[in-house]
Formats: sequence, structure tokens, C-alpha cells
Amino acid sequence: MPTCLSQTGSGIASGLCSDVVRYFWGHFKSRVGYLVRYKKKVDKLQKVFEDLKNRRNDLQRRVEAAQRSGEVVDDVVNAWLTKVNELDEVVGRMLREVRENKRCFKGCCPDFAWRYNLGKDATKETTNAEKLLGGGNFVTVAQPPPAPGFESMPIGDFMAFSSTRTAMDEVLEAMRDDKQHLIGIYGMGGVGKVRQP
Repeated sequence: MPTCLSQTGSGIASGLCSDVVRYFWGHFKSRVGYLVRYKKKVDKLQKVFEDLKNRRNDLQRRVEAAQRSGEVVDDVVNAWLTKVNELDEVVGRMLREVRENKRCFKGCCPDFAWRYNLGKDATKETTNAEKLLGGGNFVTVAQPPPAPGFESMPIGDFMAFSSTRTAMDEVLEAMRDDKQHLIGIYGMGGVGKVRQP
């Protein structure tokens, strides 16, 4: 009986130890990867961000075309463009740091802390760039402008006749109807066609 318990206890302990070792080895391996493969991580970030910049530029052209035609740009599109522009600044800073190639002890050896932090930041920003790239597929970027509001008829020196009121009601009804695409108002000069809402 005691041998059975000791074997069970040693089995649990060895299983627990292997899980703990596997856990710490995974973390250690990723941490060392930040340090040793920092350049590859920055290169991957640069490649993913190039794809993201191309998508941003295409979307920016669509937004500018929509604005020129008087459409209102969707808030989601503006927020996405803002996030990409913020990431552009971060990536630009990282690439400048890589070109500096920081060293310590008066240039005698590499700065390992800098490399570790750069590799870690590049991994994080690559994940952010991939998320933005996945979320940047917008079917539409803008909506037509809201319809102008209806104004009431002026009161001043204008005298509304029943025929004028009837015609005005018909025009307002046609403006509210989504099936109507064109409304024409005609008449002799000076009758107030331009003053209609």
C-alpha cells in the first residue's frame, strides 16, 4: 500500500513539475525571442504595416471623393483612419530606432535591454496592425447628407391664397415621398418660386 501511494504522489509531482517547466519554458522562450529575433520582429511589423498603409491610402481616397460629393463620412471610418495614423507614428519611431542601432559601453557591445524592448514592442504593434488590417474592409465609407429641413412659409407681407397653400402642400408631400426623385416648380417671374423651402 505505501508503494502505491508513493508512486501516485511521485506521478502527480512529476506531472506538476513538467507542467511548471513547460509553462516557464514557454515564457522564457518568448522573452529570449524578443531579444534574439528583434530585427525579424521589426521586419514583420514593417511588412504588415506596408499592407495597412496601402489600405489606408485607398480608403483615404474614397473618403476624399465622398467628401467632394457632399457625403458625410462614417464615424467608424474616421476612427479607423485615426488609429492607423497613430500606429504610423509608432512604427516610424521604431524604424528610426532600428537605424540608430543603440549600443552600450561606448559602442563596444549591443544594448540588450533596448533590443528586448524593441522586439516586444514590435510584436505588440504587429498584432495591433493585423487587427486593424482585418477591420479595414469597409463596403461604404460615407452616407448621403441628411435631407434639408422643411421651413414654414414666411408670414410678413406674403399673403397665402388657398391655391398657393394647396400647391405648397403638394410639393411638401412630394418631398417627403421616397419614390419621388425630381420635383419641378414653374410659374411666371415674381411669384415666389425661389422662396419655397
